[in-house]
Amino acid sequence: MIINDWRSYGYIESGIGFTANGIKSFIEQPYTFSFGGGGGTDIFLTGAMSIFFEVGGLFNITNGAWSGGSIFQIGWKSWF
Repeated sequence: MIINDWRSYGYIESGIGFTANGIKSFIEQPYTFSFGGGGGTDIFLTGAMSIFFEVGGLFNITNGAWSGGSIFQIGWKSWF
């Protein structure tokens, strides 16, 4: 039974990334720091399944250089 047909939400996120290659081990610098946020809407098809639309942004900082941009996602979620 569905109580509401849809819900909206917002989020923030952050993290740290590690990389390794032939000349750099996993825990050596540079590290990548990321942060972002956004919001979306779930449209429920059943009580345990929805289609979602989400917009936001994600940015990375590595060695003082910024990169990133916007995100637009359409997808499907299911809970069990």
